[in-house]
Amino acid sequence: MEQEISVLKYLVASGIGSRRVCASLIMKGEVKANGQLITSLKHLISNHDLLEVNGQQISIEQTKKVHLILNKPKGYLSSVSDDRNRPTVLDLVPEKYKVPGLVPAGRLDYLSSGLMILTNDGDLVYRITHPKFKIEKEYLVFLDKPLLESDIQKLTKGYKIEPGFARVLAVKTINRIDIPYPVVFVDDFIPSPSLVRAAAESYDEVDDWVKYGGEDAGQVQWCNKLGRENIPSTALLVMDYIVTHFDPNKVFGLTDNAFPDMSYYGGGMMMTPNKNGEGGHLGMHVDATIHAINKNWKREYSVILGVSEEYDSSFDLLVHNGKEHGRIPYKFNRLYAFKCSENSWHGLPEITKGLDKKTLGVMYWSKISDEERDTIEIKAKFNDNLEFN
Repeated sequence: MEQEISVLKYLVASGIGSRRVCASLIMKGEVKANGQLITSLKHLISNHDLLEVNGQQISIEQTKKVHLILNKPKGYLSSVSDDRNRPTVLDLVPEKYKVPGLVPAGRLDYLSSGLMILTNDGDLVYRITHPKFKIEKEYLVFLDKPLLESDIQKLTKGYKIEPGFARVLAVKTINRIDIPYPVVFVDDFIPSPSLVRAAAESYDEVDDWVKYGGEDAGQVQWCNKLGRENIPSTALLVMDYIVTHFDPNKVFGLTDNAFPDMSYYGGGMMMTPNKNGEGGHLGMHVDATIHAINKNWKREYSVILGVSEEYDSSFDLLVHNGKEHGRIPYKFNRLYAFKCSENSWHGLPEITKGLDKKTLGVMYWSKISDEERDTIEIKAKFNDNLEFN
């Protein structure tokens, strides 16, 4: 016996639109089966039935499923049309992908930008947009005044909107300083503190460390060997989370082309050891500007996560631009990032004896031409003469 399905599910599967759109077509009397008007959403049909929408024959097989990922810029509507002739996300789609039933799965405001999924798969749209599936959405919001604790409580408690109730699951505040150079930091960045602890414990699995700056640099700072294969799986999970949830282009607003190095993870696991009196410290320095492997990559941002639960103020990163200075307080599960330049000096004196400072670092890069590369300082440089008042 041939399987029958509801006319609503059939329309959605054929790419006509979302469940809401298809239900509206049925209730408006625009759907027929074998020439007979359908008025029930539960009406059952099979592939032998002739289904029409507004006089046009519909078949599940007639439309190939298309799924597009789109980075929506500001100034576009999250819809398929507009009665005021404003541009929509469909205007950004190449003609070859404009299949019948292509719609955005969800909405972003006209003046918002970010990831959107466009598809003609009605079931997928339903699963993405319906609240019962509890798909989280993450937004980066810039404010013109500080966010108070009372504001955060209101957001996480929830509030009434049309047509229902909305609640923010979590709020992470991005703190920023611009002197001596642009730095941001976010507390409790990784949702699972236990994963961060596991990443810290995975340092014990690494027995072949590399001295930062080379054996003759005079630094007591260790890094893992270059490459994902040299990083334990728990630390990799944390680093992969960082690169998928932190975009310095949007956070800083200074670039639009910086990308993370996920193949080699330069920076990677970094440890300043002094648990056994090694004298862990890192002199004031500026990192190498050019990537060690990809010679046309220029360093744009350093992004660091603190993973040591036992720490003190000796873990704080000192920052200097050659004239002015400051410090970035260390904290477990605090992510901090800074814009790299020829004067983004940073380092730390010897940390407290009996402690090891552990961090995970991800570097972000931009592609440059051969001509630009030839004008850039390549190696890391150190400066012991910077003044701290």
